[in-house]
Amino acid sequence: LGPKPYVLSDLGDKPESSKILEVTMQDGSKKVVELWDYLAIPSPRTRQLPIVHKMLQEQHGLNPADIVSIDFHPREGGIGTRACKFLEE
Repeated sequence: LGPKPYVLSDLGDKPESSKILEVTMQDGSKKVVELWDYLAIPSPRTRQLPIVHKMLQEQHGLNPADIVSIDFHPREGGIGTRACKFLEE
């Protein structure tokens, strides 16, 4: 069936969630990151870029001014899938 989009925390009352994103930087590099607490972003999540930028800065030290684009749905079998497997190890 595949991985679940979220799990309950040890406290049992708050869902924990994450999402693999591919971030393109101004220098042309692409970074695959795991964004934690994804469900905390209000819907529609792909349109809440100021919130996502802030989370990327806090969680991964990325400067929002250096972010060119964010792919919320990296292609299956592409870089997102490999990153997912790497992060699970």
